[in-house]
Amino acid sequence: MYKNRGLLLSFFVITLTLNSNQESFRIFTNANNQKIEARFKSFKGNLIEITRKDGLSFRVNPLSFSNEDQEYISDLKSKINPKTNRLWTENDFKSLILRNKWTCRIESGDYKHILEFSLDKIDLDKDDIPDGRKVAHHTSWVNKRRQTNFGWWKVNAEGVLETSIGNWVYDKKNNILTGACKSCNSSCCNSLRPFVMQVEQR
Repeated sequence: MYKNRGLLLSFFVITLTLNSNQESFRIFTNANNQKIEARFKSFKGNLIEITRKDGLSFRVNPLSFSNEDQEYISDLKSKINPKTNRLWTENDFKSLILRNKWTCRIESGDYKHILEFSLDKIDLDKDDIPDGRKVAHHTSWVNKRRQTNFGWWKVNAEGVLETSIGNWVYDKKNNILTGACKSCNSSCCNSLRPFVMQVEQR
């Protein structure tokens, strides 16, 4: 009995996660004033795919809709992940953030800040309950020992990165994180770029 209940709960959580970033149902109207209640699913070339509440999907030319619907569809394009042709999801941003270490400085210099994100859980207050995924903020100096602060992190479907050591937003166009760091007293961490390993000048 408990095993089946656990399976049902897992199914519910997975379903909720998959549907958490879908567009709401809306009334689409065509040039002949015919209406259909559906929601956007994805772009397919020059067409869009919409799905009715009964699950039936259609591929439609956006130009067949009213001007208001065409504006809505045009606005959707800015929210689409070009690699999937679907709306950006939390997992899309999570993958991009985990792919790199992040730094405020790319050029060689006397110090640099490096943020390293992980899927590992971290328990900062030692109460045996994880606070979230682990992020490490390293501050390194040439010829000196590196200092590290640890914290938790999470990101949502809009690319807003919240951590216990600072908050940033993922800039999809420029592949940078913009925001502010609480872990250091420098404003250089307001803009973070993928870390590039370089030989330090001594």
